[in-house]
Amino acid sequence: MYRKTTDDEQERPRNAGYRVKGPGGTAKATPADLTWIKQEIQEINSDAGKGIWRRREWADNIRYCRWDGQSEDGLKHEESLGEKPFPFEGASDTRLRLADMVVQERVRVLMAAQKRGMLSVTQVEASDAAKAAQIKKLMKWLMGSKLRKQLRRASKAVANYQEGDSPAVGFMGVFWHREAALENQTVTLEGMQQLIGQLAEAQEIDPADALAALDMIQDPDQEELAARLFQAVAPHLNEKRARQIARDLREKQTADFPVPYVAYDGPRVQAFRLFDDIFVPSNSRDLQAARMILTREWLTEPMLRERIVSHGWSEAFVAGVLKHEGKTSFPSRSDDQVEGDYSAEVRSHRREDAGQYAGLYEVLTAYWRATNDDNIPGIYMLTFHGQCEEAAKAKELLGYRHGKYPFVAFQRETLTDYLWDSRGWPELLMVDQQEQKRQKDARQDHAQLATIPPIKVPWRRGHLGLVIGPMEQIKERRPGEIEWMKPPDEPKSAKEYARDSERYVNQLTGRPDVELAAQEHILAMQDLVDDWLENMTGVLSMVVQLIMQYMPEDEVARVVGEGFEMDRSTKDIQNLYDFELAFDVTSLDMEQMVKKAQLWQQMLLPMDRHATVRTDRLVAWMARSMDPTLADEVIEPVETADQREAADEEMNFVKIKAGIEPQMAEMNENWPLRLQTLERIVQANPNAIEDMSDTSKAMLEARVKHLQFMTQQIQNASTGRVGAEYATGMRG
Repeated sequence: MYRKTTDDEQERPRNAGYRVKGPGGTAKATPADLTWIKQEIQEINSDAGKGIWRRREWADNIRYCRWDGQSEDGLKHEESLGEKPFPFEGASDTRLRLADMVVQERVRVLMAAQKRGMLSVTQVEASDAAKAAQIKKLMKWLMGSKLRKQLRRASKAVANYQEGDSPAVGFMGVFWHREAALENQTVTLEGMQQLIGQLAEAQEIDPADALAALDMIQDPDQEELAARLFQAVAPHLNEKRARQIARDLREKQTADFPVPYVAYDGPRVQAFRLFDDIFVPSNSRDLQAARMILTREWLTEPMLRERIVSHGWSEAFVAGVLKHEGKTSFPSRSDDQVEGDYSAEVRSHRREDAGQYAGLYEVLTAYWRATNDDNIPGIYMLTFHGQCEEAAKAKELLGYRHGKYPFVAFQRETLTDYLWDSRGWPELLMVDQQEQKRQKDARQDHAQLATIPPIKVPWRRGHLGLVIGPMEQIKERRPGEIEWMKPPDEPKSAKEYARDSERYVNQLTGRPDVELAAQEHILAMQDLVDDWLENMTGVLSMVVQLIMQYMPEDEVARVVGEGFEMDRSTKDIQNLYDFELAFDVTSLDMEQMVKKAQLWQQMLLPMDRHATVRTDRLVAWMARSMDPTLADEVIEPVETADQREAADEEMNFVKIKAGIEPQMAEMNENWPLRLQTLERIVQANPNAIEDMSDTSKAMLEARVKHLQFMTQQIQNASTGRVGAEYATGMRG
């Protein structure tokens, strides 16, 4: 597809960043680090200019139906076009959104599959099913509660990038996010002593040194020094606020102190769009083997200054960034080769709007793999600005024990090994959409001409004023002098051509079509869903790995129950569990689901003479396929259901002994278990039968007979009979 820049073609700085001195870890970013990263940016820009930006722009214009000369009413007007429209003023200029419809159809299928997908969790090295079940419960909580909103939002965005972009690839970032907030607390000198001690420990400052500030506040001359000590233990305080606190404590014995607290501490998923907020080299195949990944944020000035406190960015870095409003290291451009020799000048075209980034500042973060002096690999990250010579902070070793880049790539097709070569549907349907638009415009133009065709008038009366409208009168000198022109007939082949085009698009995209085998549509959608769920499994796996590393034990216990011990070693985090999400696309068709249920009931279950089918799982699968939300509400584990059935039958025995005959149910009861429960009660306590009245004994006999009969009928279709008459003549 596109020629990839190789390492041999570009001479890199000798200290290219792939090696770190000593044991590795946090270290100051050197000028060589920034030079090397900026050279990577230049290579990405150079490769993207060889047609990628043009592909992206064309595809976006097709999907969003954008072209020059459009008018709001969907018709061609000279005022909008700047020239006379063809074939006439007011001709059709339809927005035919074929590519967008295809993309949105597939996005909806992916969202349904993700919501209804069946999740399974197994342990790799051990056979501890109970632990795997608890992890599964944890993942369901994540998808259904903790991450539900942000996961669905991010998934929809990534699905649109995967299906609609060119290159057709989206990215999901998975991070552990801690967000701090402040709340004002009115504290006394005594309370301040305790607070300062806690904050000093968090900042790894000797509490005794920090508490010296409380002795200094009594002396107005030492107010500035006391304020500095307050700032040391609480970096979120500015100098003015710190001095005000010292002054209030001295004069009022109380002060309002902004105390930090954790507003959010948990996993976060985020969608990234290629060439918008994430950038990878052109020769990237497997994302986890990419030589570098860069992400971009556009921040306002207040957001930049807040990062000094929340992220530890240097004030000098923020001051430098504020000098470069709207400037970007990744200009969207297409490079057009001048005709002739390939060494000729290349023309570069920028396509950003002048005010697109007004009031915003670009901040980049680079992720790359490097080894230390012991050849132990790690993932490093560095935040910087393309026009600044100083980084935001030191380069850091990413602390995630799963050992991966915190991103998962969602690629629409594996056309080649390269991520950049995946094609989106607008790119593939570009010509077909334009052709269908031309056909639709022609039909609508023909309809206009057929409805009100041109009027033929004598040549000598060409300036005759005609008023066309209901009940209007047109005066003519001679009969037949003024008449409608007969418009051309609509070509008989037009409908056939339109149908051929529709059938071709349906076959290409995997949409259902009456003239194509239904299996083609099913296979296409199943392939789409399988790829998506495999990638989403990677996202959820990464989320669970971060939870295993960072989530406090008490919070895990609230979700999965007490007694669960989280495995937190690097080996366990990387290799302990296998996850799978699966979904059958035929379950989206209720008619197919009914046929499938009938097949199981009428053919497969009667053949299962050795009881190998777990009918409880079959029922749960069918129910979840039909309605996952309802299934989660009404389906309970077998163990819980058995306990409930046994307890209910024990209560029936109590009712019988009291002379109250229980209902004989025709369905939805575990009759064998209930029969066993009664037999167990009788065997354990024979005296309970002897103490019964004759009426109660008759009730018990009828109850046992009913349960025996229904047990015998389990393998047969329901007959609608309960197998016994009520001893008291009662009816349900």
